[in-house]
Amino acid sequence: MALLPGRWAVEVVSDRASAGTEIEVAPKSNQTVRIDLDAARLLIVAKPAEGQEAPMNVVFEVQPLPDGERFSLGGASESFGAILPAGRWRVIVADSLYRSAEAEIELKVGEERNVNLLLQ
Repeated sequence: MALLPGRWAVEVVSDRASAGTEIEVAPKSNQTVRIDLDAARLLIVAKPAEGQEAPMNVVFEVQPLPDGERFSLGGASESFGAILPAGRWRVIVADSLYRSAEAEIELKVGEERNVNLLLQ
């Protein structure tokens, strides 16, 4: 992107992960700035036990560990994807049939992780 000369604060936001830096732009300069989100891509899949009814509405939540505030990623019928900062997380799913499941995971920078949870 083209910027006028001067000092700029640059921030990248992708889903729940964000990072930023300050840069100095000189007149007629061309530079590349790398901003690392220190994040991972997570796909959460909620499935019923064999022979049980498939979920129609599942709420997907995560909580940073050890003591962060739990928040909802959204709802879907079976899976939900998000970009989260690297670190330890509790992943929680609950469906409209009062079934739920959870797991604790650790996400590494640049990782693409699928977590399959069995609704019970």
